Order: sequence, then structure tokens, then C-alpha cells
Amino acid sequence: RAMLHDLALIGDDWGFALETVRSPLRVWHGAADQAVPAAAARAIAGRVRGAELTLLPGEGHFLVFDRWREILAWLLS
Repeated sequence: RAMLHDLALIGDDWGFALETVRSPLRVWHGAADQAVPAAAARAIAGRVRGAELTLLPGEGHFLVFDRWREILAWLLS
């Protein structure tokens, strides 16, 4: 049920346009992710002005478990 709920949220209207986001945004994505294609990360980063895309070769869907320190450091910077 959780996966179906996630898919419904992704496909539904988010209530705002990505183009209106003005906060700093960095998208981390594993290039080897078999659940979400890298094209999805590129699409999101491409619609937010000034967004940074970090595409990590060889990393998969759960890269956050190995990269959490790096991600947290960026969020706190």
C-alpha cells in the first residue's frame, strides 16, 4: 500500500509549480536506481531555478543510507 500511496502522491498535483521554488535545492540521485529513473531527478532539477543535481554513478535508490552525512552537511550549510 505504501508504494501505491507514493505513486499517487507523485502523480497528483503538488499544489505548487516547481518553477516557483526559490529556496536552494540540491537533488541527490543514484544513477543505478532501478526504482526511479535518473530522468526524473533531471526533470525536477531542471524546473527549479538554480537547482543542483548530484547524480551518483553506481548508487541506487537507497543512497541516502550511505550519503546521509553529506546530505545533512549540505542542509545545515
